[in-house]
Amino acid sequence: MKQEIFSYAQNVFYAVISSLISLQRVQLKSKIVDSPEVTAVLAERPVLGPYVNSFYEGEYAQFFKSLAELTEAMKQDPATAPHVSFYGREMRIRAYQQFLTSYRSVTLASMADLFGVTAEFLDRYAFQLNHNSVFTATGNSLISSLWVD
Repeated sequence: MKQEIFSYAQNVFYAVISSLISLQRVQLKSKIVDSPEVTAVLAERPVLGPYVNSFYEGEYAQFFKSLAELTEAMKQDPATAPHVSFYGREMRIRAYQQFLTSYRSVTLASMADLFGVTAEFLDRYAFQLNHNSVFTATGNSLISSLWVD
């Protein structure tokens, strides 16, 4: 008798979280968002649907809430638990980059509203992202605008 290492739903879970961190938007649509194999499993893993759709649709406040729920689920999984911090940070960066590709310049206040966070949080986080060359930010104690290179 064969025993599975993990279920089909768990395999789809791993595929989805690894795809969101690595695939480009067009590939994400065809391989994940529109995939009948993935949509069939969403009922078994309710955190995945809002997570995938909010990222793809650019609903960033919902995405951040879904990311928090997803990382909590990842902490309970022995295969993903060691990678939760890295995954959360990289997905936040991907969301910021996805948002910023549409703009030459954006204020922190408007970006904070869309992401459901405070401008102060973005100010602190923008410093880290700027340091890692994700985007260029200028300003004094509170960065008021971000310029995308």
